[in-house]
Amino acid sequence: MRNFSLPIFMLLMMGCISQPTVSVSTDKDKYEPDQPITVIIHNRGHDLIFFGGCNDFTVEKWEGEWKVEIQKICIWEGFPEKLSPGGKKSYEMRIEKEGTYRIRFEYGIGCVEGKPLSQASCSLFKTIYSEFEVGGS
Repeated sequence: MRNFSLPIFMLLMMGCISQPTVSVSTDKDKYEPDQPITVIIHNRGHDLIFFGGCNDFTVEKWEGEWKVEIQKICIWEGFPEKLSPGGKKSYEMRIEKEGTYRIRFEYGIGCVEGKPLSQASCSLFKTIYSEFEVGGS
């Protein structure tokens, strides 16, 4: 059996593979229906990140494909939140229906402040995910 840790470490050090600098997660992998779910956004990077506006993240449910679950209806995109390097932000939500879900979190780096994300001319825009289960115990 080969040990791949040294080559991977060398690629990380050379910058060929980047470590995740922003993460989205839930406090657990499995929940009962209507149990509180804590969503945690953590900026481990060196850059200020911009995200959200009306909804700071999106909840999707697996139904043969990922389908958006309505959080709140937005009339306007809104101005994004900002999260400083090393910062964390938590949200609490509840889901009543059993199933496989994921959090879709979109963020930008190098954005013009005071504008919605779609108009903020971000130098980098990324989408990351975190899956969890409700029910089925």
